[in-house]
Amino acid sequence: MNDVLKPRNKETCGDRKTTDDAGMFAEQPARQAKTDAGEGAPGPPDFDMFSETPAGLLFDRASDTPAGENAPDAGESEKSRAELFLEAGIDKLLSEMDVAAVASDGTVKPVDATFDVQVPKDRLKALVDLYPASGGGKALDYAAICDHLLEMGIKEIAEESLSEGVRLCNATGEIQRRVVAAEGIPPKFPREARLEILFPLEGRRPPRMEHAEAKVDYRDKGEIFSVETGELLAILEPAIPGEPGRDIFGNVIEGPAPPKSPLTVGDGVVSEDGRLFTAATTGQPMFRGNRLLVKPVVVVRGDVDLSVGNVLFDGSIIVRGNVREGFLVSAGVDVEVFGNVESASIKAGRDVHIHGGILGETSDIDAGGKVTMRFMEGGTVSADEEVIAKSHLMHARVRSGTSVILEGRRGSDKGVLGGSVVALERIDVAAAGTLMGTSTLLATGVDFRTRARIEALEARIRELQEMAAKISEVMKRSVTRFVKDGRIVLPPDIQTKMELLIQHYNASIRELHHLQDERTALRNSMEQKIRGGGYIKVKQKLHPGVVVEIRGVRREIKDELRFVSFRFDSDTGSIAMGSYR
Repeated sequence: MNDVLKPRNKETCGDRKTTDDAGMFAEQPARQAKTDAGEGAPGPPDFDMFSETPAGLLFDRASDTPAGENAPDAGESEKSRAELFLEAGIDKLLSEMDVAAVASDGTVKPVDATFDVQVPKDRLKALVDLYPASGGGKALDYAAICDHLLEMGIKEIAEESLSEGVRLCNATGEIQRRVVAAEGIPPKFPREARLEILFPLEGRRPPRMEHAEAKVDYRDKGEIFSVETGELLAILEPAIPGEPGRDIFGNVIEGPAPPKSPLTVGDGVVSEDGRLFTAATTGQPMFRGNRLLVKPVVVVRGDVDLSVGNVLFDGSIIVRGNVREGFLVSAGVDVEVFGNVESASIKAGRDVHIHGGILGETSDIDAGGKVTMRFMEGGTVSADEEVIAKSHLMHARVRSGTSVILEGRRGSDKGVLGGSVVALERIDVAAAGTLMGTSTLLATGVDFRTRARIEALEARIRELQEMAAKISEVMKRSVTRFVKDGRIVLPPDIQTKMELLIQHYNASIRELHHLQDERTALRNSMEQKIRGGGYIKVKQKLHPGVVVEIRGVRREIKDELRFVSFRFDSDTGSIAMGSYR
């Protein structure tokens, strides 16, 4: 190799090894350590040889940041400030060395041009620092630099960038830093698939009843969104796979695998090209997780009565008429009733929509989602989500896992007229109670599902405790009746029965302990849920006799109130009253 281009950094070029961006001065700490230890080290280095700034002010001790006006740009991301400052000092030192090379007779000692090569860790680039010749030394030779890069195994030489850097270095006599000498091809990342769902994800239309006085329209298509066979459900633009890259040494760089499709096909959905997905049957479209499916919808054209019988279905059920007394409608998804529910039962895995009302003490509505209705007179509603009524709740029992909202208008027959309303978070009603002082309870901070489970556990625990006590009594009597010579001697038939009794006792004790543990866990869980308290709001009249309860603390209303709200005061452990807002 032409000695004119002898690399300045032996580790980088002389031994044909490369360094990363931060490794050009890796030996400096080790050399300094030897100096500190006094191992044959030369005299103290002249720290201020790079600048007129005193050595003690060269760096900020707290931040290791160069001080003074010539500090490196804060935007520099690839090298530390300290390293850049050091490089600037080296440039100045080289200039001073060139000046010092002038002989006493006025001649200049020639200094040949040289270069350093750095290869970052990703191996996608090779960067060179080009140092110009001085005093008539030999200039940089572009071809020789290329030969050196090829000897290093670098194949992807950036000819345009490197040749321009060499030209500038030779022409201006200035150091050219971080010139791109070789450049690989980074891998091309894949494009994710794009999915467009063409139906409401909540699976229902916006509610159509806007006023409490609205009449039922039996021609209304209702709230359950349904599709016909062949109807387009979704459009999927498939992912575009990425492309592998190549580093400067010619090695292939594999790109990341394309992401999985955001869509899988379930029942009731077909696609011929993997892009357009259509309904294979008439029903209710759903998108659960990343699964697209169509659940069939059962439509009862009239009433659910003796002519139809109970209706049980895994999908959704639409009843165009009423649900008559004593019948059951049970759906895995939604139930929509255009008429009334008359002393009947409805169970739904998600929502229940009743365009009319709920009538009868034995009516029972249980929903895993929310319940909407016009009014309710008697019966029970239990919903994991909110319960919304348009007019009034009379002698009803309403339980919600979130909120109960009563949108009643002005009038003495609008509001909560007796019964109980229980919610975990909030109750917001137009009015509550009656002039006659009908027993009415408004309670928040109650997890009714968990409370019901705890009550069932406690009932079973009492049964097991009573059974264990009876078995213990039998065993005690056997000891006193069948003791002979200090030993218990049981007749064979009694012995067999006693062994079975002991097995039953042990099983009861094991179940008892398990149920007690579950009860403790549920109590702790319920305490966490209700810790945020709850709110009760009454927009119009709150009559005397109404009981307000929040987090188990009760307050009976003695005087008529208007536009009030109640919340739990954690500091006093009592119920605080304020204005409606």
